[in-house]
Amino acid sequence: KEESTREVVKGLIQVMDAFDRFQETKKSLEVEPGVKGWLDGFSAIAFLFEKALEGMGVKRIEAVGKPFDPSIHQVIGIVEDEGKPEGTVVQEAAKGYMFRGKILRPSQVWIVKRKEK
Repeated sequence: KEESTREVVKGLIQVMDAFDRFQETKKSLEVEPGVKGWLDGFSAIAFLFEKALEGMGVKRIEAVGKPFDPSIHQVIGIVEDEGKPEGTVVQEAAKGYMFRGKILRPSQVWIVKRKEK
């Protein structure tokens, strides 16, 4: 039963990914007042969906600004940056999730590598 529940939750995570992409896109939109209300309503649905997942035992993995941890992060890119410690996560391509204390999906991240001198 636990494994089938994990599979259902993995599917729901994909819906959360779509909500996240919407939230990012919404930040750059200039909209009319009537449309803004609709977009705010959609954001409220995304919030409720996230809270429902949390109630099921799903937790987002915090990544940006944290040290790289191979048990919860998957590196998809490297950024040269002298202003941050090597191995610091600077950006996420996809959020990671835990389910009832176990990794459901690692965060896909870019990390800092020091510039070679």
